Amino acid sequence: MVEKSKYVFNQKVEELFPNQNTNIIFAPISVKRLNLIDDEFRNIETLLLEQQIETIKFKEKPYKVSINEELQIDASFLSSKQGSFSTWVKLKSVNEYYKNMMNFEYLISHATNNYLPKNNKYQNVFSIALVPNVSNKSGKLPTEIRWVFWISNDKWESSFIKGPVLSNNEEMWYHILIRWDHDKPQVDFLIDGQIIDSRKDYFSFWPTNFLKSAFIGTWGNRQPIHYIKRPLFRFFTSSIYLNNEWVEIELKNKPKF
Repeated sequence: MVEKSKYVFNQKVEELFPNQNTNIIFAPISVKRLNLIDDEFRNIETLLLEQQIETIKFKEKPYKVSINEELQIDASFLSSKQGSFSTWVKLKSVNEYYKNMMNFEYLISHATNNYLPKNNKYQNVFSIALVPNVSNKSGKLPTEIRWVFWISNDKWESSFIKGPVLSNNEEMWYHILIRWDHDKPQVDFLIDGQIIDSRKDYFSFWPTNFLKSAFIGTWGNRQPIHYIKRPLFRFFTSSIYLNNEWVEIELKNKPKF
């Protein structure tokens, strides 16, 4: 008999992952404030008993990680030969970001050197962040912001994949997806279903040592300036390469909040 999860997702697994509904981990799993979890059963019928799919959604609406809050996710997906990271995030108008100095503001972060720099370098990084063209350390206000995917290896060598300069003049939901297949090798960075960049030369920069967990909504040192402080929704990871068919389905789930 198939066992039902106590967590929920608002779509059937077979609809989300046509013909490949195995080896999927939905997240976050490690949540210190259990009242965030909405454990009502809604629209999920099938779970595999041996490869159970854990699902979670922030309670009834998108959730914004507060400054100094600690919210973590199982990081084991990073060691998978194939994998994906996906979330919806709602940004302010870009003009609002230009009013204050800012630094990298993270959707997810992982680094094995306690998130502390060594000669301004970091070890075994996997992160996606909203990045200004000038940081707060310059004493200047930003005039551009963009999404940036950053990885680094065990030798502290980094690679950055940058998205286009953002131009939304009002609050706007973005869908962010990173997916990889090391056997090809290939990593894709997608924003709103569009492939921003697809690379084969990334693999030498991929992290090789991993923590048990990664941080959601901030850099791992939890400095206030690194919190993205924006609503997140349908935030999860998987140990498969999410194909274009899956992307088309997910874009239909754009939040209406």
